[in-house]
Amino acid sequence: MKALKFFLLIGLFSVSATLFSQSFVGKYTQVSIIAPDEYRDSAVEVVVEQDLEAEKKIWVKNLIPNQTFYAVKYVTEDETASVYTVPPQLVGDYQIKLGCVVFETDDEQKSSVVINLNNESMCKGISQKDDQTDIQVGDGQVKVGEDVDANTKVLTSGIQYVGQKL
Repeated sequence: MKALKFFLLIGLFSVSATLFSQSFVGKYTQVSIIAPDEYRDSAVEVVVEQDLEAEKKIWVKNLIPNQTFYAVKYVTEDETASVYTVPPQLVGDYQIKLGCVVFETDDEQKSSVVINLNNESMCKGISQKDDQTDIQVGDGQVKVGEDVDANTKVLTSGIQYVGQKL
């Protein structure tokens, strides 16, 4: 009987985690974008789709015009956020070296997405290559190693997109 309850609980958790992940799936309208000129005119709607075979993989369409790239779940989500990392990949003529995708839901249950591609400072600590980065959280502050760069060219490099779910 305990085993049955355990399996039912595991099944319920899996279904709720899958449904939560799917709450970020859909179309997003652009709120803000910083990108090179040739990518600034991204489609009006960026589409996020769940991969049909890999549960931890999503596809992002139209951020890079008429192209699709994938991201992989980086950390377990909570009720309000989910973080994905974008591995290196060639998307059309745009070479992604690193990236991150962060989904958030606000108090009014509106979902938004922040996508950063090729901007190391914006993905600090959530890129696959940052697994050994010295990040400390506590005492009301966040400390990130000594190599934090406030150079505006670095901060605005790559593609940075903010979208609101339709």
